[in-house]
Amino acid sequence: MSELIGSGYEERWYPIPIHKIKNHLAKYEIDDELYPDSKYIIANISHNIQYIQYLRKTLNELNLSEVLQIQTIKSFIVVSTSIIEAVFYLICCNENLQKKLIWKEFKIIGKTEFMLEGKSLKSETKLFEKNAETEFKTMTFDQMIKKIESKKILKQENQFFKDLNHLRKLRNKIHLQETKTIGKTDYSSFWRPEYNLSKKNLRLLLLDEIFIKDEWNIELFEFLKT
Repeated sequence: MSELIGSGYEERWYPIPIHKIKNHLAKYEIDDELYPDSKYIIANISHNIQYIQYLRKTLNELNLSEVLQIQTIKSFIVVSTSIIEAVFYLICCNENLQKKLIWKEFKIIGKTEFMLEGKSLKSETKLFEKNAETEFKTMTFDQMIKKIESKKILKQENQFFKDLNHLRKLRNKIHLQETKTIGKTDYSSFWRPEYNLSKKNLRLLLLDEIFIKDEWNIELFEFLKT
């Protein structure tokens, strides 16, 4: 890890250069008119790929306590799964998989509270106005996974999507007070099998055919090998 504390640029360890990651992601051509802000998301993806490469290096080379290993693995899984979600979002925008928001909520009227079968209930009426602008409904990660799998946009086996759903549920355990969904503590939730699975799935996505054109650097994402 002495590479991380080098005094100068040439002595210091550095992850994959941002421009190389962006060039790789740019092989999936996005319609700028359809989604002009895609460059910002690609920048976010690139920066976070650099970060998880750093996390991988600390896990490989630092003599961490078991608790710190698990917390680092947790960060790796959360960030790598978020990278996949961001890529899926770009795909859904580019492939017109989003549903248009035709009606927008305008006002709530007629609120009424009442008792029924011993239960306290409330009824309300919502008014909607037709949307004059082109907007799309917000998709959950789960919805994006199902859409992309059903449309067969990626050249991935069914197991990839099953594993991704598992990582999605694990990623959602980011609130420290949450103990009901997966395990009771971070210690029992985040460990080596999930860490390897997150590396595997991210590498499969980044090396999918949508990003592989005429030329590509096979060693670019070597750090994700399990």
